[in-house]
Amino acid sequence: ERQRAAAATLAAEVKASQARNAALEAQLEGEHAAREKVARDLATAAAQAQQEVARSLELQRAVAEAEAGRVELDRRMQAAREELEVAQAQSAAREAELKQEQEQSGVLRGNLVSLEARVAE
Repeated sequence: ERQRAAAATLAAEVKASQARNAALEAQLEGEHAAREKVARDLATAAAQAQQEVARSLELQRAVAEAEAGRVELDRRMQAAREELEVAQAQSAAREAELKQEQEQSGVLRGNLVSLEARVAE
């Protein structure tokens, strides 16, 4: 009788141990699946981070190109302003020369009229 009771107790303990082992195996499988998901998520996040870095570098390159273009445009605008100033100065000098020539022409006309009047006398 004792042996039967001991055997029944031992059988119950074995059954309980098997149930605990099965539960632990299921838990371990769940943890393994969770680790795999975390690893996939990390790989995805790393790939996204690399894409963001690449985009950031591309944007930095575009900004640098735009800045270089702006600097070149500023340089061209300054050169154009300087050319305009030179052209305006040349135009003012030509206007002064023309005015002087017109004044001389007026004096010469006056002299011509005066000479014609003397000749007519």
